[in-house]
Amino acid sequence: MERLLVYGPQGSGKTHQLLNIAKWLQPTGAQFYVLDTDDSYSRNMEVDDFSALDNVHTTFAYDWEQYISWLDDVLPKVVAERDWLVVDRVDKAWDRVQNFFSEEVYGKSLAERLTQSRKAMSSKKAMVVSANDQADWQTINANYQGWFMATMYKSRCNIYLVAAERSVRDQDSEETKDSFGPLHGKPAGQKTLAYEPHTVLRLYQDRKGAFFVTTAKDRGNRGYFDSVPLTNLALQYLFAKANFARSRK
Repeated sequence: MERLLVYGPQGSGKTHQLLNIAKWLQPTGAQFYVLDTDDSYSRNMEVDDFSALDNVHTTFAYDWEQYISWLDDVLPKVVAERDWLVVDRVDKAWDRVQNFFSEEVYGKSLAERLTQSRKAMSSKKAMVVSANDQADWQTINANYQGWFMATMYKSRCNIYLVAAERSVRDQDSEETKDSFGPLHGKPAGQKTLAYEPHTVLRLYQDRKGAFFVTTAKDRGNRGYFDSVPLTNLALQYLFAKANFARSRK
């Protein structure tokens, strides 16, 4: 099974490469269940000969409750080891669970809560706000981890996660700086996101419009990409490195 996270700037080919994989595996009967957080898949599938794909099933989701209902709906459908769960983009899940918690508990959006907390920091309420926030973050993270770990492991199928890219900061952990500092960017989202997938690939486009792929992590010792021109991830990674046979049933 593949548990793959791809990240990179906008327009670096993350969604396009997933569709390449779906097209390559279409003859095997592999089904792709996509949580589409940008409502963009229908548009992307209209180009580059992807309109004929009948094995890509997309669900647009904005609210955290929709993320949960999508997973509840697709888990009974997936065939272990053959099918794929896709979250495009998974970094948005961390934002949505925070906002959901804030609205449910406080009746205010996350932005409103942060503004309120910031104002309180200059008053005698600062200590109380800090204690409440610590408990809140624990609850938020527990909700996120429950959904994320179920997505990753409950179905026993293949996983393709898409994330935006963020700059590596001085306050990041040493492990993050060691892993992603040389790549000039890390996956956006919850801070432990990149630790669970077996393989993490950075996709990017240079100033001339050429696409490239670099490996940030691979637990399979299958050889790293090092700024390799990217054409088709299905062939370059699944076939050439992961020995992923199209004859799988």
